[in-house]
Amino acid sequence: MSLRNAMLDQLAIARRIVTDGHQVVPAWRIGCADGDWLVLTRFDHDNPGQRDRAITLVKRFMVWKLAQSFILATETWLAPRGTRTGDEAITAVGASRFERLGVLQVIRRRGIRGVQFGPPL
Repeated sequence: MSLRNAMLDQLAIARRIVTDGHQVVPAWRIGCADGDWLVLTRFDHDNPGQRDRAITLVKRFMVWKLAQSFILATETWLAPRGTRTGDEAITAVGASRFERLGVLQVIRRRGIRGVQFGPPL
C-alpha cells in the first residue's frame, strides 16, 4: 500500500472516532521490514513533558525496528497554544525515504446534526 493511501486510511479511522463522539488518541503507523506496527501515544495535553517523552519513545522504537516510514494521525486545535477555543481538526502526516505528505481536515460540531468535516487540505 502506498504511503498516500495508508495516510488516507488513518485519516478515515480518525474521522470515524470523532463521529462516534470520542477523542482521537495520537496513532503512529510505523512501516518496518517485518510489517506495520500501530503505536498509540495517549498523554495529558497540559503536561508537555509527557508529550516529549512519548515522542522520544516512539523515535527509539523506530530506530530499533529500522522503520522505513511512519504516519501520525491525531486531533488538534486550530488556536493559539494554551487555549482550547476555536476550530478543531484531524491531521495525518506521513514520511518515508522518498515521500513527505500531510493532510488536515477541519471538524465542525453542529449540535443535533452531529459532526461535519471540511474538505481535506
